[in-house]
Amino acid sequence: MEDTFNDETIMAEDELDLSSDGIVAQEAIFQITDVTKSQLENGIQAVVTFTALDNTVVGFPITDRYWLSHTNPNQKNPSPAQVGRGRLKGLMKAVYGEPSGSLVGLRGLYIGAWLKEGRDGRPALSSFRPVEQETLDSTLAALGLGIG
Repeated sequence: MEDTFNDETIMAEDELDLSSDGIVAQEAIFQITDVTKSQLENGIQAVVTFTALDNTVVGFPITDRYWLSHTNPNQKNPSPAQVGRGRLKGLMKAVYGEPSGSLVGLRGLYIGAWLKEGRDGRPALSSFRPVEQETLDSTLAALGLGIG
């Protein structure tokens, strides 16, 4: 039987304190594990999946969507495509050192990013940065993921 709540059945012990729950904001290293393009009714998105090297940071993949084009006739300034392409530009600069490169070529590469809880409660990545090979190697070794 499922409990239903109303003003008469909610008790003091039903109160929840979620202040310490959620995503802990922190810097982390992520691997780009998948990149696809998705044709939607109102445009095209690049869909990029990131996986934290350390699964204690976040134990599941994070998927970000970046508008490449958008056909909304009521576009505001900036348009969804301008915002999406701007965010993708930051990722490209962190990976390739310049704001251009192959979307498919991102797969398998590593980046540093700031992880935080987004307004909707889901994990959000920002402030992409390149990861030095020495840092990547020492992180992989510390996690027991080193190659060789």
